[in-house]
Amino acid sequence: MRGHTQFEVEHVGSLSGHGKTIVTRMIDNASFLIDHTARLNGAAIKHADIPRNLDENGNQRLDCWVFILEKDEDAELFTVGEVVLLESAIEEE
Repeated sequence: MRGHTQFEVEHVGSLSGHGKTIVTRMIDNASFLIDHTARLNGAAIKHADIPRNLDENGNQRLDCWVFILEKDEDAELFTVGEVVLLESAIEEE
């Protein structure tokens, strides 16, 4: 079974000591799994997390995800505003 979730790219940058990051907004509010097979638009992911990013009311944004890429050069594959796909090979139990 293949799992996939859509995100919109909000920022492409870097996190000191960790590498290139892609900050996104989850579009389809689906459940997903990040494992060693996870790819964001084909780019391998080293780490993913919900950053402490606040909305206009001071509440944490739970739709915001940051992905740290395995290879810094893959950051060139992402553009602010584009919709990207998170995919992973998930074994159905």
